[in-house]
Amino acid sequence: LLLLDWLVELETMYHAALHAPPTPLKTQQQRAQHLLRSPVDVSFSGAAALHPMPRLVYALLRSPVLAPPVEGQHGDLVAFLEHCWGSLTPSELACAVYPHLTAYADPDTVVCSNLPLSKSMLHPPPSSGVPQIPPIFLLDAYIVILVLYTSSCPSHIPYPPPQQSALRRSIGAIRQERKIAPMVRVVREGSEDAQLFFHLLLDEPAEEPASAAGQGEGAALQNGGNNGGSSGSSREQHASTMGSSADARGSGLQHFLEHVRLEVVKSLQ
Repeated sequence: LLLLDWLVELETMYHAALHAPPTPLKTQQQRAQHLLRSPVDVSFSGAAALHPMPRLVYALLRSPVLAPPVEGQHGDLVAFLEHCWGSLTPSELACAVYPHLTAYADPDTVVCSNLPLSKSMLHPPPSSGVPQIPPIFLLDAYIVILVLYTSSCPSHIPYPPPQQSALRRSIGAIRQERKIAPMVRVVREGSEDAQLFFHLLLDEPAEEPASAAGQGEGAALQNGGNNGGSSGSSREQHASTMGSSADARGSGLQHFLEHVRLEVVKSLQ
């Protein structure tokens, strides 16, 4: 895909600029040998503005816009997304392509934001930087907002979150500033309604068969949503079909980044 080739080329130019030899080398082979001595930084850790790029490309390749259509996919879904995404600002588009995940200690206390879309965040290891096991997660996928109460959530934490809580105020602010008011669902881990939350953890490998999961989750959203019509149906199905590609793009973020790293090494040789 051209988008994947573009990312590899960007990574290659970044690596070449970051590890340029102090003095010009005589041959291309010498230059290649010099560049290959340094590991490839696929996460752009030295360039903050480029750091989100690999995740965004990965998520876009797994989106219904670029991924092969799944069985039962609405015929207007791609057209809806192209129209919707084409009108968004860069920050809004980034949220629509790669949802924002925020952890809460309780409905009034944010623990950590902009978390990776990985199941490990629900039960984080000590190395993750998350100081405690968060009982509540807010997943903002632009057109859908999901609040998940984990299985480890203490019983004294109110469910659903109170209307005057910081969590509810944050959701209200998001809804007010959006061109399309997102649907909001509050769910518990382990319930059938929570399937969509886990389906949107894009860092994980795509589930198969994707079509069955997508249809079930789309129906659940349609029954609980507050917007009708064909556009609402398209929004619901977009959320449930994110990440349903079964090829290399659907093998998980780490597999994708390793594939990019190997392609950069090839281009440097």
